Amino acid sequence: MRCAMARAPLASAVAIASFCHLTASVNWPTSACAIAIVSPKSGGDYLVSVRVPRDCAVSAEAFCRTFPTGGGRRSAAGINHLPAGELARFSAAFEDQFRNQA
Repeated sequence: MRCAMARAPLASAVAIASFCHLTASVNWPTSACAIAIVSPKSGGDYLVSVRVPRDCAVSAEAFCRTFPTGGGRRSAAGINHLPAGELARFSAAFEDQFRNQA
């Protein structure tokens, strides 16, 4: 499985999120790629959106709930407030969780 993480300026995060949502709805459940969109917040921390294929062994919600402000649905979830100091931990956890899910 390919894992994709995108980091974008706040102004382009909405466009990226819309594109990823469209991509997910068109290609899934056949797509074998989990994606995370990490958008900077004004205070220096992050907002995270995670999408996984419907047939993925781990739901996006279960993964995001491992972080204090995480939650969502099976295929679409997020983290409302990821402290900047937690970004490396998030990245490593995402890669570890979804690397071999294809």
